[in-house]
Amino acid sequence: MIKEIMRRRIAAQTKEYLAKGGVIEKVPRVIFCPPAMSWIRERGWDYTPWSHYGDPIALGKDGYERLGDNNYYRPPSPTEE
Repeated sequence: MIKEIMRRRIAAQTKEYLAKGGVIEKVPRVIFCPPAMSWIRERGWDYTPWSHYGDPIALGKDGYERLGDNNYYRPPSPTEE
């Protein structure tokens, strides 16, 4: 409901801006991807990790332990004998 109100407000402001002679410039899309993942850019995709380093949700669920800035350790899983 709030999004619909915002959409209407933006549409009205845009219409008013254009009526006063304003111009909306469309700029080329910027695709972010790490240097090692250039294949993402070639496909026109955008890189968004599912979880960010240091995210407490990612660290808590998978058993990672934080060792320092951007350094994490995950203990090995027990193996069957």
